[in-house]
Amino acid sequence: MSDTLNSYYQQIAVLTGTVIAISTSIATWWNAYSSHSQAGEGSQAQYCFQQYQICERDKADKEAQIRDLQWKIRDLEPKLNQR
Repeated sequence: MSDTLNSYYQQIAVLTGTVIAISTSIATWWNAYSSHSQAGEGSQAQYCFQQYQICERDKADKEAQIRDLQWKIRDLEPKLNQR
């Protein structure tokens, strides 16, 4: 396996772990938002919702990076098999 291909797989592993961690944060912020919202604590609910949105954007960004790396792997593997 080429160093480049190995690097791509390592990056995917790290990004996948990050997505899992962010998913936990998303659930936490959503639960906090719901609790504050139901308690009538508007400003705290708004803050939690903003953090939730940030996490959702970060997760989408990491998932896009994973897809990009997967495409790079698909492009690179046939070239390595021709050697």
